[in-house]
Amino acid sequence: MTTARQCGRASGRASGRVSARVAVALVGALAMTVIVPLTSQALVVNGVENGDLSAGTGDAFECFTNAGWGDNDDELTAVPGRGGAGRAASLTLNDWASGDRKLLPSQTAGCAPAVTAGSQYLLGVWYTATRPVNLTLFRHSAAGWTYYTDLQTLPAASAFTQVQLTTPVLPEGTDQLSWGLSIAGDGTVVTDD
Repeated sequence: MTTARQCGRASGRASGRVSARVAVALVGALAMTVIVPLTSQALVVNGVENGDLSAGTGDAFECFTNAGWGDNDDELTAVPGRGGAGRAASLTLNDWASGDRKLLPSQTAGCAPAVTAGSQYLLGVWYTATRPVNLTLFRHSAAGWTYYTDLQTLPAASAFTQVQLTTPVLPEGTDQLSWGLSIAGDGTVVTDD
């Protein structure tokens, strides 16, 4: 495995500057910025469209979709981002009986980042949540989109908290990823950067 690197940011967007310390991919399942392959010698960086959630109008986030299943009522709204700047995504469930909801990069060629099978990726997200949430990962192959795994259950957090998780080695045929913080029960999860 090669040494991970940290991606710099310029003007609120992912930049191409790289330092030699730690590969940080600021994602927001919801507000995702960059993912970095951990096994690449060439340091290929795949940008996430609208990773800071700034593009979109009202309560819509360009290149992201509110997805889920089950019997529940959900509301997606734009709220001030961490530190009071920019936009973040607030997803609230009420009257939960089953299922979950999550904000994902739209599962299209232009929105979900391209990846390389056999590689691992470091994902990061800033979030607050009134209940535990799962970082849920979906993968695309020639067969289409499918659920892949829940990387980790994250605890409730009253202040914005950053988490970084590494994907398993991606299976043969995987060419895109989509992920988000899944909430399954009454409560709210907010994601940014």
